[in-house]
Amino acid sequence: MSYEAKVRTYWEASVKEFFARDDKSVMSSKDYTEGQYKSYLLETYFHVRENPFSQILAAQKISRNDHEFLRKYLLHAASEISHDQLALHDYRHLNGDMSFLEKGPLETTKDLIKFTYEIAESDSIIPYLGYLYHVELMPVVKGKDYIELLKKNNISENCFTFLEEHSEVDVKHHEMMNFYISQSIKNDEDFELLKKSIDSGMEKHSLMVIGALKRPL
Repeated sequence: MSYEAKVRTYWEASVKEFFARDDKSVMSSKDYTEGQYKSYLLETYFHVRENPFSQILAAQKISRNDHEFLRKYLLHAASEISHDQLALHDYRHLNGDMSFLEKGPLETTKDLIKFTYEIAESDSIIPYLGYLYHVELMPVVKGKDYIELLKKNNISENCFTFLEEHSEVDVKHHEMMNFYISQSIKNDEDFELLKKSIDSGMEKHSLMVIGALKRPL
């Protein structure tokens, strides 16, 4: 089995186990409110506006001779620019209180952002790829289900631009992730390092989401 397949299998098993945990039960709710969704969009805005910067910072670990990897990776990073504006668009259309922009992110969101910069400055690009793998694949697998769930809870249909974009565009990004893995994961030691970062990124991201859901706006 290729490492790309091993990583996907590991991620799927980890997500299944993750959502079964009692402390993550709020993420499996069927009754999200508009206030919770607005809070999620606000924290997502703060989170994803940092992604192009942390992703570019991690690029310094790519081999100077691996031009194909570098080209794809930087195009990927560039494509993340302005995704924060999609979340902000949806927040505005739900009449979100813009004064919260000045207040800044919740501590759990700050912790996630701090994590992304820390792993971006690791000795290897693999830790950043682990984080990126989870946040790119999650919308592909779960995005459309969350959209349908929000619709059933009477959330306005013109407020899903962020989720719709990522449930579709991240399919291509996941293909890029498989390329990065094929080029970066050369042995089981690399695989273990990637798994550790997938787990850490999954935990940090979930705490951001849970923090948002527990603070409806």
